This record gives sequence, C-alpha cells and structure tokens, in this order.
Amino acid sequence: MFWTNLRRIMRAGYTSFKRGGTVTFASILTLVITLSLINFIVLMNVAVNSTVQMVKNKVDVIVYFVPSADEKKILTLQENISKLTQVKNVTYVSRADALAEFEKKHVNDYVELQALNETPDNPFGAELKIVASSVADYDTISSYLKNEVMQKQGYDNLVEKINYAENKLVIDKLNRVIENARVIAGILLILFALVAIVITHNTVRLTIYTAREEIAVMRLVGGSRSYVRGPFIVQAIICSTFAAFITTILFMPILYYSSGVANFFGVDFFAYYIRHLYVVLPILLGSGIVLGFISSLIATRKYLKL
Repeated sequence: MFWTNLRRIMRAGYTSFKRGGTVTFASILTLVITLSLINFIVLMNVAVNSTVQMVKNKVDVIVYFVPSADEKKILTLQENISKLTQVKNVTYVSRADALAEFEKKHVNDYVELQALNETPDNPFGAELKIVASSVADYDTISSYLKNEVMQKQGYDNLVEKINYAENKLVIDKLNRVIENARVIAGILLILFALVAIVITHNTVRLTIYTAREEIAVMRLVGGSRSYVRGPFIVQAIICSTFAAFITTILFMPILYYSSGVANFFGVDFFAYYIRHLYVVLPILLGSGIVLGFISSLIATRKYLKL
C-alpha cells in the first residue's frame, strides 16, 4: 500500500510539474536565481581563500645572522626549527645569496650599488626564512626563537635581528581578514537561504491556489495529509533538480569569459569550476532540493491547513 501511494504521489507531482506552465517556469526561475547567488557566494569564498593564500605565502619570519656567524651552527638551527610542527618549511639563504638578492632588488639603484661596491667584504649575513603551517603559528615560532634559540641555545650573539615584529601587523590583519571573510560568507549564505525559502514558499502557495479544485476533490474523497501534500513536494523537488542543472550549465560560459576577474583574484574560476564540478553540482542539487522541500512543506501546512 505504501509503495502504491508513493508511486501515485510521484506520478501526480510529475503531472503537476508538466502541466504547471507559467507556475512551473516561475518556480524554476526563482530557484535558478537563488542557486546562482549561492554559487556566486561559493566562488567568492574560493576567491577570498586564494587571495588570503597568496598573502600567507608572502608572510614569513626571517632570522638575520651577523656576517661572522658560523654556517654549521646556522644549518643546525635550521634542522631544529624544521622539526617544529608549526613550521611548514625553513629556507637557508647564504651570505652570497643574500648579496645576490640585494643586487637584484636594487639593480636600478646606482647609489646603493656604488656604496656596496666600495665595501671591501660582503656585508650581508646568512638568513633563515621560516614559513609557518598556518598564520596563527607565527606567535609560537616567534616565542621559540626568542626563548629557546636566543636565550637557551646561545644564538643571541649570532642573530642580528628577527623581523617578526615588522610582520606582526600584517599577520594580525590577515587573521582578521580570514575570520571576517568566513563570518560574512556564512551570514550571506543564511540570508540567501531565507530569501529562497520565502520566494519558493510564495511560488508553492501560487501552485496550491492554481490546483485548489483538485485539492478540494482529494479532500472530499478522503485523501490523507501525505497524499494531498506529497505531489507539491515532489513538484518542488523536480523544479529544484532542473534549476540545479540549469544553474550549473549557465555558469560555465559566464566563468569562461571572466578571465580578467580571475586574474585579479589569482584564480581561474572556469578551470576551478570544471575541475570541481563533481562537488559543485551536488551542492547546488542538494541546496535546491532542501530549499524546495522546506518551502513546500511550510506552504502546504499553512495553506492546506493540514
């Protein structure tokens, strides 16, 4: 009996979908707009993460050693630092490499290069460039360098300076950007979901009004609550499925021709979209079905008085 009723409900919902005409088109269009907004938020989140990652890759802690520092001791320190779980990698920059970097950076600065040429010996010391596993780990690394390295391991006479204080402002701002971006993205998703439920709710309400005579007949013959409500829910799910596929296809040409924006954010949206289509489509499909189901459930309960 259950399966028989389920087949009838699904058949009735599919029939309503086919005969819906303008109402069905309005439902799909509403969901396409809503899912497009959700898709846009997801892509913006990708853009923010990409931008943040680019900034994170440029943030590091550099330990500058005096020119007379023993290379073996510096390499030993590099090995010890690299063992920390908070450290992603440690790059050793020799005195010669530091000099080459300076000359490359000031290739057009005649005064700086002239002053360098007048120096009898290489004035630069070696460096250790430390990149943390996450932005939040830089405080821990800085404390380790000050307490363990500078005080307990006796490197205070070899270290000229540590640039963490100079980068701390950038790191703190980056942490705030990451947190704010996540909060804003979450709020926008919730707002769009609420708007989608309200709009879809009104569309289902219109569908109920259009089918009011059929509903009255089903009530007269003793149709159960699930039997009366079921076709509207099935119809909403079918509309959501179509909307998800339409939205997915619609975004492909839009992202393909958005190369300028992609370059600005440092991410190829089209390539990302195609590569993660197996994730994007289920997200849109699931979001559409959930929104359609909730909206139709609320609308049928309220306007069918079930």
